[in-house]
Amino acid sequence: MQELRDTYGPLQVNSLFRSREHNTRIQGSKQSKHLLGMAVDLVTLETKFERFVEGVSKMDNVGGIGIYRTFVHVDVYGQNRRWNG
Repeated sequence: MQELRDTYGPLQVNSLFRSREHNTRIQGSKQSKHLLGMAVDLVTLETKFERFVEGVSKMDNVGGIGIYRTFVHVDVYGQNRRWNG
């Protein structure tokens, strides 16, 4: 997250660690990496969202990157998984 903040400015964290109860309530994946504290959902506050998405998509030192309409999911589990939500 620090690398992203250094590059794109302030970030808003929408979700980091989730309890199993909260994850169920919001209909998160049963295998969500948020349950392990290994994922974060971010929004950039100063950089155009499209530029932020493009930059995050090129990162190779993370496991999963999910691009959603209003935020980007980044996790440190596994290798090079990419998806659109």
